[in-house]
Parts: sequence; C-alpha cells; structure tokens
Amino acid sequence: MRQGYANAAALPTCASAQAALTAQLRLQPEQLPGCVQLSDAIVLRYGLKADIATFAIQAQLPPQTAYLGVGLSELGSMKGADMFILNATTSGTAAAPGWRLVDAYAPGFVRPVADKQQDTKLLGVSSTSNSGLIAAWQRRVAPCDAQDLPLPSTPIHVLWAYGASWGYHGTVNRGSSLVSFLDQPLQQQQQQKKEPLSVTAASGPAATSSNAAAAAGGAAAGLPAGVKVLELTYPVTIPENTTTYFVQYFKLPSNKKYHILRYEPITNSQLLHHGVAYSCDAKAAAAVKAMKSLGPFDRFKHDMQCEQFYMLVAPNTTAYDAPQSAGLPMGTPASQYLALELHYNNPEGLTGQKDKGSGLRVYYTDVLRPHDIGLITLQQPVLNIPPGQAVLRSNVSVCPSECTAKFKGPLTLLDGFFHMHGLGKSIITRRFRNGTELSPIGQLRSYDYEFQGNTPINPEARTLLPGDTLTLQCTFDSTSRRNMTRSGPATADEMCFHWLSYYPAQEDMGLCYSFGNRPFSVCGASMPKQLSDALHSRNGTSNVAAQMMKLLSDGVLLPAADPAEGSKPYREQQPWRSSRLAQQLHNRHVNASGRVCVGAAAADALPLHCLPSGLTVRHTSTPAEVQFLYDEQYGERCYLQHGVTIAPGATVLDVGANIGMFSMFAAEAAGLQGFVLGVEPAPLTAAALAANMQQHSSWCSSQGRQLARHAVVAAAVGDGSQTEAMLTVYPGAAGWATLQRDDAEVLHNMQAYLDNLLTGPPAAGSTAAQGWSAAQRMLVSCGRWVAGAGPLRPLSRLMGRLYVQLVMLRQAEAVACRMVTVSQLIEQHGIRRVDLLKVDVERAELQVLRGVQRHDWPRIQQLAMEVHDLDGQLAAVLHLLQHTAGFSSVVASQDDMLRGSKLYNVYAVRS
Repeated sequence: MRQGYANAAALPTCASAQAALTAQLRLQPEQLPGCVQLSDAIVLRYGLKADIATFAIQAQLPPQTAYLGVGLSELGSMKGADMFILNATTSGTAAAPGWRLVDAYAPGFVRPVADKQQDTKLLGVSSTSNSGLIAAWQRRVAPCDAQDLPLPSTPIHVLWAYGASWGYHGTVNRGSSLVSFLDQPLQQQQQQKKEPLSVTAASGPAATSSNAAAAAGGAAAGLPAGVKVLELTYPVTIPENTTTYFVQYFKLPSNKKYHILRYEPITNSQLLHHGVAYSCDAKAAAAVKAMKSLGPFDRFKHDMQCEQFYMLVAPNTTAYDAPQSAGLPMGTPASQYLALELHYNNPEGLTGQKDKGSGLRVYYTDVLRPHDIGLITLQQPVLNIPPGQAVLRSNVSVCPSECTAKFKGPLTLLDGFFHMHGLGKSIITRRFRNGTELSPIGQLRSYDYEFQGNTPINPEARTLLPGDTLTLQCTFDSTSRRNMTRSGPATADEMCFHWLSYYPAQEDMGLCYSFGNRPFSVCGASMPKQLSDALHSRNGTSNVAAQMMKLLSDGVLLPAADPAEGSKPYREQQPWRSSRLAQQLHNRHVNASGRVCVGAAAADALPLHCLPSGLTVRHTSTPAEVQFLYDEQYGERCYLQHGVTIAPGATVLDVGANIGMFSMFAAEAAGLQGFVLGVEPAPLTAAALAANMQQHSSWCSSQGRQLARHAVVAAAVGDGSQTEAMLTVYPGAAGWATLQRDDAEVLHNMQAYLDNLLTGPPAAGSTAAQGWSAAQRMLVSCGRWVAGAGPLRPLSRLMGRLYVQLVMLRQAEAVACRMVTVSQLIEQHGIRRVDLLKVDVERAELQVLRGVQRHDWPRIQQLAMEVHDLDGQLAAVLHLLQHTAGFSSVVASQDDMLRGSKLYNVYAVRS
C-alpha cells in the first residue's frame, strides 16, 4: 500500500490515466505518449506535436481540494517557475465545469500571480465523487512570453502542489520530478534511476561500505560485478530556524585509486533542501586530519576547509551515472577526504524534526575505466556590488582560447553546477569558436540560492574543442542591501561560479578564469602562488600592475579579452545569408514548376521570431522588420483601406508575399472556404513563407480555428517579357528585394521615413522597436536628441544616410529567379475569381499590372498595392486601373510616416 493511502488500488497509474483520458476527454494514447508518476496520487501524461505541447493530469486528491498546481522550474524552485494552476470555481466553462486554468508565474517563494499573457488552452476537466480529477491543457513548446519557460532539450523540474484553500500548500502537499519532455528514452532512464536499490542503510556519521549490498545494488544499477557501495550520511536534529547548514567530514577509501561510477541522493527528511560534497585537496586534508571531531558542525559557525565541488545531493533528482568510458576518481591526493554540506529549509519553524541520515550513496570500483572525469572551475572572483541595484551584471570572466588550446583533444562535457549566493539573479556560460559565438553551454534565467542542483549541458554544446573560448557572467539584484557586497565565502558575501565536469581529465586543468576587468586569466590546476601573492599584495596599484605584467610575460597568466566584443551574439547569427547557400536551398526545395515544397527543410536554418499573437515565424532579415510587418497587417491593416475587404470564402493573390504576414492574415479572414496564393521571388524568403504558412495552419488548427487553403510559388511576377531575371536581395531588409535596383530611391525614401521618425513623437507601444538592434536604438535615440536641436538637425539626416548606406545597401546580393505573370498564375491554379490582388514588388508594379491579360481583369474584384512614384509611375498605374482594368473606385494615399518619400498605397474596388 503506497504512502499509507487507504485505497492504494484507486491511486492513478500511467495506464489508468490514459484510460480515463480516453474515456472522459477523448484524448488518444498517440496524443500523450509520455508519462511520469509525479507522486503516488498524481500522474502526468504529455505529448508534443509541431510546436504544441499537450499536458494531462490524473490525480486522487483529498476532499475539498481548492487547487492543483503544476509548474516548470529550472532548478526545482518556486522562484521563476512557470505555473499551470487548476482552480476550483463555481462557474468554469462547458469543457471544464467547476474549474478554470490559470497561466501563472512565481516571482519567488510566494503565491503565484497570473501572467499578463494567458498562453494556455484548457481542453477539458472531469472530476469524480471520490475526489478524482482528470484535466488536460495545451501550450506552445516555446511560448512568446517572458513569464513562461520553454520546454528545453535538457531535463526540467516539474513541480506540483495542492491545497484546500488558495494559499500555502504546506510541506507535505508538494513535490517535484525531473522530466525530459523532448527526449522520451532519456525520461525512461530517469524513471529507472529513481527506483531505490537494495543496499544497507547508513549507521552513523562515518562513511560505511557494504560489499554484500554491492552485488544487488550494482546489478540493479546496471553496473559491473565487484562494485562497492559507500554511504555518506549523518544524523542531525533540525533547528526551528528557517535556514540551517550542517557540514560533516568523511575519510574516503584511499589505499588505492578508485573510480566512482554512480552516486545518488539519500534523503530522509522532507526539510532537506540540498547538499554539496566538496573534495579536500592535500592542504585541506591535513587540516581536517588534525581536527578533534569531524562533525557535524553548524556551517555558519565553522570555516569549511574543502572547496572543490565534487558531488551533489539534490532531493527528487535522479542518480548521476558516469559514462561507460570514464569514472570520477577517488582516493587520489585530492580526494582522500570529503566535506558533506547539507542545507535544511524549515519555513514553518517545525520543532522536534530529526533526519536519521541523509547524504549520498556512492558506487565505486578499483577496476578503472579508460578515462578520469575532470572538473573545471569557471568563476568571477572579483565582485564589487553596490546596494540598491535591481539588475547588475558582473564583469565577464574569460577562459581564453590560449588555455583550452592546451587540451590534448576534444572534451565531452557531462554536466555543470552554477553557484551564487543570495543576490544571484541569473547566470550564463557562453562559448566561442574561431570568432563566432555558438549556443551557450548552460544558463539559469532565474537563479535561487535556496535551490541548487546540477544543470544539464545543452546537447549541441557538449563538445569542447581545443582553442574554444568560454565566458561566465552573473547578474545580481542588490535592492535588499544597504552596503557594498564583495566576493567571499560567507553567506553575506557573493560568488559567481560554474563547475563543469568532463572527460577525459586533463593534467593541470582545474580552473580557468579572469579577474574583474583585468585583461588576463589564470589557467591551471590551482592558483599559482605568485598570482595569489600579487592579488593580495598591500603595495600600491602601480606595483601590482607591474607584477601582473611580469606574470603575463612569464606565462603564469594568459591574455584575456571578452570575445563577445568581436563576435555577433548567438541569437543574431545569420549563416543563412550566404547567396550561395540561398541558391542551393532554392534548387533543392523548389520543384520544376517553381512551387515550393511545403514541409521541406529549406527554412530549418532560418532564425525564429515570436509574434505578439504567440505564433513563431521564420524570417530572413531582422526581428525589427518582422514586427514592422506584423504591425502593418494585424495592427494597421494597411491593405484593407478605402473599401477593400476580405470576406469569408475569398480567394487572395499575394504578389510579393515576403515571409507571409499578409498571406497569414488573409487566410484567417477568408476562412475554411477561401484560398490564398503567396508568391515570393527571393529563394530563402520563399522558403520562410512556405514554412510560416504551414506552421500558421497547424497553430490555428490547434486552437480550433479554420483557415483558407494555401499555396506558395517561388517566382517574381512581371509582364511576360522575361522567363528569368536577376533579383537584388538585402539580407538586412527582406522587404526591399527588387528586380529594379535603385539605391538613390532607397536612400531618399529611408531618409524621409527617418526624418519623420526622428522628429516625430515616439510611437506608443511600438512592437517594431522591441526588435531593434543596439545600433538601431542608438541611431533613433541619438537622432531624436540631435533633431531636437534645430541647428544640429542636418546631423540626424547624415546619421540615417550613413546607416542605410553602410549597413543596409552594402549587404545587397544578386540571385537568379523565375518570372511568371498574374494571368499565368490564375491559369495554373484554376482560379475563376480573384477577390483581392495585393502587390508589393519594389518598383516593378507597372510590369505586374501589364502582365494581366485583358480577359482576366474582370476576374479581379479588388486591388491593393504599394507604388513607387518614379518617372510618373503612380499616374500610369492609376490610369491603367481606371481605364484598362475598369475599377469604379481608385484611390492613392500616403502614410504620414512616409511624407516626402516616393511611396504610395493604391486601392481599387469594383462597384
């Protein structure tokens, strides 16, 4: 019988949860293939399709339960957790009578608050008379909300809690599990690791070894025969204090060298927060050996001798298994003694609480594997944090390429452990290779000192090559302090650490980091005495600087510079901008007729951008341009002016579709009986268009919305005089792609736009500004300041002109594209009626209209287009629409932000 439940048979299992979900909410097993038993009374099933995650719960809860919360957390902490909360209510919905789902965020160890942006969809809730609850909901895998956490490629903590009233749940009605949502085989391994092994329990404050249990334990763990089991635990009485740290020293087996193959937490108190085992180097071991007692001690009243991170005790996490070819060394001069620090959290001040023995169970062998596991310490040892700062970033600590160049070959990173103290807010370790920033090794967006644990390495970052550069940066919040906070070991001090485990271990490689803003790094097994003496010297600053220069020339220190200063940030890398790559992708993913193969992988390398609606789209320019396009269509509805509309069932022809913002808008407006044909000549932009239309369709379907059918054609549209042409594309501005390059007109139009932007008031709530780069923000802010001073106003024009000339136009490239006409598109797709023809083709507007044969004009009911008024083109377009096309109403207008430019919008409708 599980955990004392009176009716264990009624408790949910993975099988019973799926059966109930199928019977009551009509969710099939293939929709929810993943499962994890969060507790004896709660089962979570989940499934992923495209970018939509589906979650489902079966829970057996006490009577009168008022809420059930499930959350995602990087470290298992409430702080920064992304919460899904089912609240009992007297109303609810038809799908969920008596319940409502709240998308919430936990700013700390407090009651969660509802997100400003609600991103969840409740699929249904069903409750039974015996307090059983079935619920299912959906959310995007990577939401567009800063208060939501994306489902990572590495395991993440799933929190759960419930209560009889909307308040604190207590210490019993809560828990957490580590779940790999995106890696089902890994999740199954984690579930197996959580099964307890048959080993002898610890008997006291000394390390105990059990050979008899090793056979059963080793076999259960899948370890080879002859593995020994060592238990490192100690009993304590837990004070009423909110926070208590104990430390106990252990003598480790040291008659020979051993390899630790596995270690797992032993937890015998619900108040245990976490624990850290530190190995003692030879100097520390000598100090420990001379002690009269090995503990346990109160950590705040005792100077701990050992500082090298070794192993972690994290409740509700799985065992740590070394890879098959490596082991964690034990019994070496640096690992003969161990300090085990245990942190207890008692927020309710409970009395009489005892822990009979928590700590670690270690599996080790004298049959050594080919490689030792090594540990690298990254840190920023110089911290000077002024009080009252909500966000303060440390100096970047650099592990330079000159240090990693000493590696004898590639290293495999296993996992990491971030560490700061109470002011810690966030932390990240970046990596650079050959001047290019790659994906980060690890990151915590919301750090919590009270919750510490191993952080997995991002899968794509697990290989560290000789010559790579690493950087570490911590962010702090010092609003709670009145005095300067500096680096140091005390709890009131601060730290900035990242310990990385890896194999094969490298000789003389234990630490690699720089000091404050000093342009040098230390690299080696330990801190060189010369450096320690210099840093702690009481001599003047000039003397210290001279010593540093000598250490640099002697090779004790290595030069270090922040590599980010010469590299693009990882999030802004755009390797897809190569015209050669563009043409290769175009050739591979566009069929003979020029139609893009929907679902092909052409757009996989393109960057993603999250729209305010929650849809993620691919693009080929900048986030600012994507937001601008979104504002145009979903905010201003710039093509639906002067009587132009999109009715249900409409057929829309989008010529110059870019990445598909208007096509997606039209597909929503036209609905299930409609049809949208998007035409785009730039190869990569056409690939993004196809991917976005497909993604948009799936996204809307998951929300129960029906869209128009769609098709995508990769071609330029002209008058029929050419079958092929050269297209000029601008990687920084996909919307500028043109068959008729005219840099002078681009400069003129952009100058007019910037004049209006710089001299006008800032757009309130502009989403485009959210995507601006630092250079764009500086340009606009400086330009507005300069423009405000009348005599200096010409300087703002110069700034804008230089930005366009040096940044935008210089990147122009030429690619080949196929040419078609509007009439050919109408014929090829069997279109009888075009309810709206939208045209945006950058100076080739008249050629598009001349490509419409006379017998096809009556099919076209409405038109909306951008016109560049060069050489009388606007007048020619208006004349053609009125006299050749026969539209009854033709209107030309100019946006206020384009005053002084040559850009106009033209709208035409039939009566």
